[in-house]
Amino acid sequence: MDTPEYALVQTKNVESFYRQYAGKCSNAGLALILSLLAEAAARQFNALKTMPKARASLPHSNLLREAHGIFSRMQVGSRRFDVDPRQAEYCREAQQFEREILRFYQDQEQAAATDGEKEYFHALAKEAKQHIFLLDHIIEFVSRPDTWVAHAEFNHLLDED
Repeated sequence: MDTPEYALVQTKNVESFYRQYAGKCSNAGLALILSLLAEAAARQFNALKTMPKARASLPHSNLLREAHGIFSRMQVGSRRFDVDPRQAEYCREAQQFEREILRFYQDQEQAAATDGEKEYFHALAKEAKQHIFLLDHIIEFVSRPDTWVAHAEFNHLLDED
């Protein structure tokens, strides 16, 4: 499998994984966040598929801002959260997918022949890092939903969105 094909397969796999996990998720807010992650993976797939024609036209992602809003509504709307702590394993598996994709983007950024290619892969890597970061928060949330609160770190990252 050649390098671009590898990236396409990996992003499609992670999209499918998020969609399946969202379908199994007992918490509507988490299911929505996972659906947002699936949509982000689909955008990455489409961006990779149109390479090299559209290197500079990556869609802007509001994923962290949207996820933060969902977490905030979940905190306000309920004192008890319907989550299964075993869901953390799904997130760890998703993080593994994301880390592999991140390494690929970083390698491609290093090997890029032009500044445009470097910027393109840098933007994809930045988004993969956001996915990993968000998954960290989901893991923390499902591991201890009654004591979880949005961290200042999460709020700080929103400024970079």
